[in-house]
Amino acid sequence: MYMIFLFGVAIAYTLAYLFLRKKFDLPKRPYKEEPPWPEFPEAFFIIFMAVLMFVLSGFVWEWDDGREGTYGMLLLSGLFGFRAFMQWKHNRVQKLHILNFLNSGMALLIFIGFFVISYPTDVEYSYEAIYFTEQTRDPEIIEIDFRGEKQRNLLFGYTLEGQMKINDHEFFLYSGGDEFRETPLVDRFNGSNRHYRLIEINGTIRNGDLWISRDLQTFAGSFRDSEERVRFAFPADSVHEAEQLFESLPEE
Repeated sequence: MYMIFLFGVAIAYTLAYLFLRKKFDLPKRPYKEEPPWPEFPEAFFIIFMAVLMFVLSGFVWEWDDGREGTYGMLLLSGLFGFRAFMQWKHNRVQKLHILNFLNSGMALLIFIGFFVISYPTDVEYSYEAIYFTEQTRDPEIIEIDFRGEKQRNLLFGYTLEGQMKINDHEFFLYSGGDEFRETPLVDRFNGSNRHYRLIEINGTIRNGDLWISRDLQTFAGSFRDSEERVRFAFPADSVHEAEQLFESLPEE
């Protein structure tokens, strides 16, 4: 979805660029007679944007809300808009402000498009999964329910946030841990499963781990119930099939 949207924006931008070049007779290269905008305001604005991006990287991007790369497009739109305004105000003869207004609009369009695509939607899922303990390996089929929000992530397919009920235990799904943020972007992009923490709602110390595929059609996880550690997986009809899913996961 993201690539289709970006491809459409690229085509629209190219057509708009060619149209503006022809209509306003824009130069292929900027003239050099005078600076297009005062040097001090530009330097001040660049410093301001750098500080703002640093602040956002600490208080916004660490939320891991699926829009990590989107906020940068909004800042880029503001930068192009500022440059276009200063060029229009101080040096209209070069007409470079027209192209920078176009660049600003393109960056803003990408921001809006990514924001809409990644907007979370309410979902409810129910699975019949295999459930067994590591000691007895006696499997049973249980119903696992999830209710919460599904969100398309810019770097990693779909992500979930909400509550999962597993055999009379209810857990929060949490994916914003330091382990995930420290994972390189390339590994996140190429990975087939995303790791979540399971945190039980009723307060008992019964936390666990869960891995869900990009398309949300496969998952496997485990948590400690009393003195035993239990595992569950979907889709699987036997312990052998479930263990094959676990073999494809990273080290626990």
